[in-house]
Amino acid sequence: MEGKRNSAFAKPSGKESFKNNNLIQQVEGSDPLVSVAPDIDWKIELKFTVVTPTLLEVAGNVKGKAFPAYESFIQDEAGMKVFLHTYSAPDRLQLGKELLNPSYDYRRSLSFRFELDAKGNFTGKMWLGGEKGAWNETTISAWNKLNFDKKPAPDLERGEGEGEN
Repeated sequence: MEGKRNSAFAKPSGKESFKNNNLIQQVEGSDPLVSVAPDIDWKIELKFTVVTPTLLEVAGNVKGKAFPAYESFIQDEAGMKVFLHTYSAPDRLQLGKELLNPSYDYRRSLSFRFELDAKGNFTGKMWLGGEKGAWNETTISAWNKLNFDKKPAPDLERGEGEGEN
C-alpha cells in the first residue's frame, strides 16, 4: 500500500572535507519506504587546480552503490551551476540485485576544465577530459542540457513518477 505523499522520505547524512584544494563529499541514508534496501551511499572526490588565472581544472572520481539516481554539480559565486556527473538508476529488472548489493559497484573518473572571467566565475566555455589527455570543447549550457535530459532510470517513461504540482 502506498502511503501519503510526502509522508516518508530518507533523511540523508553526509560528510565533507576540503583541504589543499581537494574536496571529498559523501552522502548516505536509507529509504524508509524500501525496508529491504541497503543504505544509499555515494562519494565524490575532486581536486581543483588553477591552471592559469582564467582556467580551472576539476578532476576526480565518483563512486556509489548504483542506486538511486544521482547528480552532482558545482556553482560559481555568480550562481552559474554546472553538472559534474549524473547517473540513472538501473531498470526495474535489475533493481532487486542492486538493492541487495552492499558494495560500491559504480565508479567513474571525472575531468573538466572551465574558462573563468576576471572575477573567477564561469564564462560558459568548458572542456571535457578525453582519452589520452585530449580535451573536447563544449559549453556549460550544452553539457547541462545533456545531463538534465537523462531519465532517472532507463525504463521510466516521461512523466512517470513525477509528482503533482
